[in-house]
Amino acid sequence: MTEVVYGWFLGKKIPIADDILIREMEDKDAEAIKRIALAYLPRFYSEMNDQFISNMIEAHRRKIVSYATKHKVIFVAERNSEVVGFLTSTPKRGGGVKLFPSLAISLDIEKALLAHAIRHFKKVGRRKVYGFVPSTETDRIRLYLELGFKTEEILLEPYKTGVNEVGLGKVIAEETSTQTL
Repeated sequence: MTEVVYGWFLGKKIPIADDILIREMEDKDAEAIKRIALAYLPRFYSEMNDQFISNMIEAHRRKIVSYATKHKVIFVAERNSEVVGFLTSTPKRGGGVKLFPSLAISLDIEKALLAHAIRHFKKVGRRKVYGFVPSTETDRIRLYLELGFKTEEILLEPYKTGVNEVGLGKVIAEETSTQTL
């Protein structure tokens, strides 16, 4: 198994290439997503465990959108039939979409996942995408900024003592007003 350090596979920083496929998660991807997530996320999030990741995957499988259910859309990046990254998105009421977690073996692949999610949610009429990145992950924060995200907030230790989160957002559709004067 490949070791993960701060979200990137140690010694395996590969450029995005034609052999990277981004698609919606399938059942066969569940174990790879768990492996990637559990190798990285507990460093920054106290209650990140196998059950949390299983619940996230189950929310994707449900494909139900309702007031009482938090549906997820999980995109995976695949290279040579191996999952090399994933992005979980949660559509919210009001037109926003939370993009979290997003992890890949390289920043280029994470950038491709984020760009894919932005295109997808813009196409289906969503208004805004946003995500959270640990404040110590400066390369990842720069990646979001390069994609046009703006820093919106700093959350002090929201998920783990000593770990602050940077909230970044991007408007992807123009506001349309139905109000009349």
